[in-house]
Formats: sequence, C-alpha cells, structure tokens
Amino acid sequence: MICENANIGKSGLCRKFKSAVGTSVFKYIEFSRISLAKDLLVDTDESISNIAQKSGFESFAYFEHLLVQSSAPNFAISVISAFSRLNTCSLCATEVEL
Repeated sequence: MICENANIGKSGLCRKFKSAVGTSVFKYIEFSRISLAKDLLVDTDESISNIAQKSGFESFAYFEHLLVQSSAPNFAISVISAFSRLNTCSLCATEVEL
C-alpha cells in the first residue's frame, strides 16, 4: 500500500495529495478514467460498454453519468457515435439508425 511505503497515514496522504494536485485522490482517478474513456470513444470502434470496462468502471450507469456530466458540447458527437454502436441511446431510450 502507498501509505505504508511512504510511512504516512491515509488521511495525511490524502491531504498532501489534494494540496499538491488540487483535487482528491478519488476525483483524480475518476478524471483519469473518464479521460481514457473519451480517448477510446474517439479512437476505437469498440462498444461503449467495453470502453466503460476498460476504463475501470464496474457500473455502466455510473460511467454514463460521469461521461455526460464531464462532456463539453463539442464532445457530443463522440458520445452519440458511441451510443450508435449499441443501436440504442440509453440517454433517451430510442433506437438509433445506423
């Protein structure tokens, strides 16, 4: 464990991390996973469910929530493209024409 190797407690490590990086460890990991997922959405033809798994998300619903929450309007094209790989847009629950 990182805390043991650094000879520091969990709360101390979290405080130092937030002070140095500007965000919590959890939010940093979440941001890193979403960034990876966005890259995979743009650069691969994989299904969005596979991308969610490869990005480290166990819950597809939570992944979808974070992806939409973190997306800028110009990223909408990539998200729509990814949903079209499923043939159904889970945001609006309608069939998507391929």
